[in-house]
Formats: sequence, C-alpha cells, structure tokens
Amino acid sequence: MLHPLLAGPIPAVAGRRPEHGDKAVQETNITFSVVVTFFNQREFVDDAIKSILALERDDLDIVAVDDASSDGTVEALREYEGRVKLVLLGENHGLSGARNAGAAEAAGDYVLFFDGDDALLPWTFDVYETVARERRPTTMIGSYLWFEGELLVPDDKPEVLEYIEYADYFRKDRSLGAWGGATALDTRAFRDVGGFDPAVPVCEDYDLMWRLGLSGPVVYITSPPTILHRAHAGQVTQKGAKILPAIRQLVELEFAGRYPGSGMRALERRACVGGCALYWALLLRHGNGRLTARLLLRSLPLIAAAVVVRLRNRLRGRTPARMLLLDSRRGAARAEAEKA
Repeated sequence: MLHPLLAGPIPAVAGRRPEHGDKAVQETNITFSVVVTFFNQREFVDDAIKSILALERDDLDIVAVDDASSDGTVEALREYEGRVKLVLLGENHGLSGARNAGAAEAAGDYVLFFDGDDALLPWTFDVYETVARERRPTTMIGSYLWFEGELLVPDDKPEVLEYIEYADYFRKDRSLGAWGGATALDTRAFRDVGGFDPAVPVCEDYDLMWRLGLSGPVVYITSPPTILHRAHAGQVTQKGAKILPAIRQLVELEFAGRYPGSGMRALERRACVGGCALYWALLLRHGNGRLTARLLLRSLPLIAAAVVVRLRNRLRGRTPARMLLLDSRRGAARAEAEKA
C-alpha cells in the first residue's frame, strides 16, 4: 500500500556551446527540499548534515529523518535542531517509509532524497537549480562521485554542466538507472504517484521511477556529479541475496500491469525493466547462480524488449548531450535579496 502523503577532479565537459536559456524561465522562483534518512548511522550524521549546511543556502528546506535508530543517531541529529526539520520515527518504517515521512514535511517544488551515509557536493543545488530554471523537468538524474573512508570534498567547482533531455523516463536511449540520492523529483509528481512503496523494500528507486515513467520530462545530468556516495561493507548493493529477489519482485509487478504505458510505450517500459534485470543478473551472478538463473528465465520477454529497443536506438542515433552555463551565484544572490 502506498504512503498517503499530505497533498576528485571533475571531468571536463566537451560538446556544444553552453546555453544561456530563456530569461523568463531563469527568473522563476524554484525551491528545493532535501530529505536525508538515517538508520543506525551515527558515525555519518555530521558528514551528511554538514554537507548540506555548508551550502549556505537560506532557501533550502532541509528534513532529517531518523528511522528508530538505537545507536545514538537521534542524539547526534538533535545537535542540528533548529537548523533542520527533524522527523523522529518511533518505530522502524524501512527506507521507503522513512523517505515518505520526510517528504510529507517537504515544502520545496523539488525534493531530493539521499541516505545518511552519503553527502552533497558544494555545487549540487547550483546544478539542479540551473537545470530546473532552464528546462523545468519532472525528474533530474545526476551521478555519483564515489569515495571511501574520510570525506574529502573537491575544491574545483565546475563552470558548465552537460545534460541529456528526454520527453519522459521511458524515452531514454542509454543506460539510466534511478541513482538513489542523485535524483531530484518534482514534489507534486512524486506525491501524485503515492511516493515510495513500503511493499517494495529493496530497489524502491526503480519502482518509483517506473511509476513516474510517463509523468513528464527527464533531464540526465552527465557532468558534473551531484552527490558523494560512500562505499562501505554495509551497503545493500553488495548483497546479491537481497538485490536479485528484489529485481524479481519488480519483474512480477511489471507482468501484473503496475507500470504505465501501452502500445509502443509498453515496449519501451518493458525494455527498462528487462535491461535492469539483465544488468543486475550479470553483475551479481557470481555466488548467486540459482537466483540469477531464475531471474533471467522469468525476465526473458523483457530482456528481448530491451534488445529490440537498444537496436532501434542504435539505428536512430542517441539523443545528443547539451550544455548549460552553471551560475553558482544564483542561490546566494537570491538568498541575499530575500534577506534585504
């Protein structure tokens, strides 16, 4: 049942000349909420919260959710009370439930979710604000900058961003996952589909993206990365015994008619699900032979759809990347204007 919501060096970008966009669009006031969820992640609280506060954006709505931790996470979060909205859950709701609880408090036009073991980059919301002002998509998908151990934030700030735009998620013509914390969603669209589904406890990001599959334009930001993603042993992506059955669940949901689209859109939708199944089956096949075989056999029609769509895209040619000038002063200038 879906949650009942209340309403290192950065790679150089090569390609087309950066766009300046339409002035009327640039002047539109767009606000953002960031929802960060914790469960027994006391050691990561400071890195996560300080990475948001360091942005020094008075226009940013920050919601921190604790999912009934027992390791001192709550006490660590209380140190930031007054600077962030705290949502302290009395019992464990799982990642989807915790994110929904945070989203219910979100006041921004767009909402970004990320986990307590990750951190934001200094330019994260400069990137999302630039894209939102120029293109006004339903979904913005960035990328990770992976790190291990101590959090070290890059010093060199990018001056341009590179992006690819699709009419909707099912129109994508290259591998494009959900990317968890690197995804910013139109808050209304997120609420319209019911948020995250607690009945999908693993790979919930894929499920959400496919339910949003026809909801509107998607911008894939290929550069710069938009989130720092911590690699550590506790990540669920390291556990094939959880991931493979979760992907199988999504395959069954596709066969049950859960996701939108008919006709040719059904082919594109099935290609998304089939491509996802094939990717994870190949990635996690070692030591998980039986789970992998079951997933591949059940997903064969969907994998066939993925092959057909990929061949079609090769014949047509993929959507070219475009560029935008990244003005990191926008957020600060607006904050100063609002203070005045």
